[in-house]
Amino acid sequence: MSGFDYSSDAFHVERRRQLAPLITQPVEPFRKGFDVSTVGGEARFWMEIHKGLLKASATLPQWCEQFLSLDDAEALRAFQPRLGSLGSQLIHHAHGHHHIEDEHFFPVFLRRYPELANPIDLLEHDHEVLAMVLDEMEHAVGGMHALTAKEAADRDNLLKAGEMLHQASLRLDRLFIRHIGDEEEICLPVLAQW
Repeated sequence: MSGFDYSSDAFHVERRRQLAPLITQPVEPFRKGFDVSTVGGEARFWMEIHKGLLKASATLPQWCEQFLSLDDAEALRAFQPRLGSLGSQLIHHAHGHHHIEDEHFFPVFLRRYPELANPIDLLEHDHEVLAMVLDEMEHAVGGMHALTAKEAADRDNLLKAGEMLHQASLRLDRLFIRHIGDEEEICLPVLAQW
């Protein structure tokens, strides 16, 4: 059970501006001597995964904006597979990474360092919110893929599907920036001690 109200502005991933002291204080002992520029092993691998997720989540809204700026159905149809492919890859990659964190890393952290219960609980709650947003993305990507040839010929249907994906991708990108930054602040100093 959490020692905090995740739905409050201080903790919810969509509203917090920084990590609250209740979350950062248990991590402080791990920060002694920690230098992110020198990390290797699991911590470096984790950072590379996050870097890939952030790059894809920043690219997808840009591609959606390019898609929405196109004038004719033929150009939209030609661009449509790129959007669907990147969206699908991002969803799959994010779900896989979060599954590894939730099923492997976080339980190990808690067994070894029970004092990290609040920080890990916060990240697990973030993952629940991210799962809902990834479901929205999956629905939007599915909408792009589901257009039949006749529907796809209709510029308005393509633009409607593109706008839906654009809104979902913007939300996901904002959440990834906040969550990944906070997750690294919490987890990298711990991983670096392994």
